[in-house]
Amino acid sequence: MLLTDKLLERRSFARGTKIFSQGDRGDAAYVVESGRIAIYKHLEDRKVHLATMTKGALFGEMAVIDGSSRMASAVALEASVLVRIPAGVVEQKMTKTDPFIKALINILMDNLRNVHKVYVARPRSVQDFIRLLSDSSSIVKQYTNVVDINQFSVDMAKKLDQLTVLIEEIRVLSEQCPDRRASNFPDSDALPD
Repeated sequence: MLLTDKLLERRSFARGTKIFSQGDRGDAAYVVESGRIAIYKHLEDRKVHLATMTKGALFGEMAVIDGSSRMASAVALEASVLVRIPAGVVEQKMTKTDPFIKALINILMDNLRNVHKVYVARPRSVQDFIRLLSDSSSIVKQYTNVVDINQFSVDMAKKLDQLTVLIEEIRVLSEQCPDRRASNFPDSDALPD
């Protein structure tokens, strides 16, 4: 595989071991040889799972290529073996790359970094969607409390109250449904800070 280059090394990581943290300097990229790695970032005072990397996946390369800090953290979800590609190896390979390809890679990385700057956590389960509905309903009710009540009919106020009751009933019913995310998305609280 990649280990034909003598500068590359295989490293083992126990379950729960942090590989790097958001904001760190990019000193290496990694390829997953075995195991699973969670990529997550801190966003709005919480941890947001971005991806799970499995066999053959490359991660951590952007900070190495453009010299910026890590956009996210990486942690082993299970015992994992990674091939570490030092920054020097990546830089050496990049200097041999066609200038057009190099510019294209930099444009794509800039675009991805900009997407991450405006990243909004998305619902990933029925419970998440219900929480989103509840939050949205509360915002509408707060809005109606601060604007001129003459802009809203009595019927609209009644419907908002009915919506709040329905959302709560759906939330209670959803608690009886299993959350199938557990096998695909790690519990954010289980990820290290």
